[in-house]
Amino acid sequence: MEKEYAVGRVTTGFSYPVVGKYACAGGVVSITEGMVLARGVSIDISINTASDNEFYADNVLAESENDVFESGSMKLTVDGLFDAAERMISGQAEPAEVTYGESKVKLTKYAADAQAPHISVGVIVEYKSANKRIYSPVVVVKTKFKPTGTSAQTRGKTTSWQTQDLEATIHRAEDGNWKWVGEDFATEAEAKAVLNTIFGIAIA
Repeated sequence: MEKEYAVGRVTTGFSYPVVGKYACAGGVVSITEGMVLARGVSIDISINTASDNEFYADNVLAESENDVFESGSMKLTVDGLFDAAERMISGQAEPAEVTYGESKVKLTKYAADAQAPHISVGVIVEYKSANKRIYSPVVVVKTKFKPTGTSAQTRGKTTSWQTQDLEATIHRAEDGNWKWVGEDFATEAEAKAVLNTIFGIAIA
């Protein structure tokens, strides 16, 4: 679907955050070990740009380079991380098996010196235009997540819906890009299929 909107479009939703390990060899970016991160609640991306680079000659502005992407930050709010995805984005080792009584349990040990890998993040942004919903797959190519904390509130008479905030820095990939945006689709399933292909996620 071409991105042409006779009446404009407005953002109406966000879904399907996925992650995978980023790599770049010979200028070609690859994403491996893709998996679903959690159920998406919101995403907020802020960009830092370099100042205009201006050249003066003959007492006037002769040449200039516009602001260019330097780095960015991303805040992802989700319902609750899947265990494997949390280990991936934080660089933690696989769980160790611990014996208690006559039973065994897998225990993830969060090392203070764990090195978070570079992670690619994919999401679906939903829009509405001319009373129709459209879906766009977006990939933030190279990020690094900050360590995740834990926050919880006791259950009272009514349920308090508690979410998890994740923060990551955004870097420019070695091929010069920092974000990929796919064409718009009429269904969320089509946008999801694109992300599954990019991240190598098997479709159930």
